[in-house]
Parts: sequence; structure tokens; C-alpha cells
Amino acid sequence: MKGKEDFLIDTLKEIGCSISNKGFEYTKAAVLLVLKDKTILNKITKSLYPEVAKLYISWGATASKIERSIRYTKDCVFYQSNAEYLKIFRGQVSKRTGTVSNSVFIACIADYVERNYQSEYNNK
Repeated sequence: MKGKEDFLIDTLKEIGCSISNKGFEYTKAAVLLVLKDKTILNKITKSLYPEVAKLYISWGATASKIERSIRYTKDCVFYQSNAEYLKIFRGQVSKRTGTVSNSVFIACIADYVERNYQSEYNNK
């Protein structure tokens, strides 16, 4: 039986996140932090990005680099992904931009993992 982190990695790959992109790791770390404490989404720029940056300090990460990398990863998902996987973001997509904010991107993935981890992953 694999853990939530493995399920999260599989989910990120399925929705079109490239594992060769630093934003993949940053997004994974951000979602894992949200799974531990959902209130951190209320302080995304003051708490979430700095917490992720602390985890990747050896990469020269800063909060602004984290934000930019996650935004790039999110944009890649929305512009290159299979529409079937975009169901994760049900109704959250802006009609104007065709994408979601970073906080919505992270929140929807965390919600998807939380709701589907037990039923989909462990029953295979």
C-alpha cells in the first residue's frame, strides 16, 4: 500500500505536471503542507510559499521563486493537459483567463487527493 505522497505524485503526473520542472516539486510540497494544515491556504504568500522555500533552500528557493514556479507549472497543466483531468478544478476556472489562481490550483489538488486517496489508490 502506497501513501498519500505517492498518490499525489501520480495525480500531478496525470494532470500534466512535468517532473523535470522544479515547480513539480514545489507544488507537491505545497499540497502536502495543505494536507497537513488547510488553514495555510489563507496565508499563501505569508506562510505557504515561505514554508516551501525553507524545504528547498539548498536549491536557492525564495518565496517569490516558489510562487512563480508553481504558476508556470499550473499554466503548463492548463494549456497542455487532457481536459478529462481538469475536472479536478470543477467550476473554479476563470472564464477570462481559462485557468485558476495558484491557491485554487493547490487547494483543488489537495481536495482531490484527500477525497480519492483511499478509494482509488488503495483498492488497486
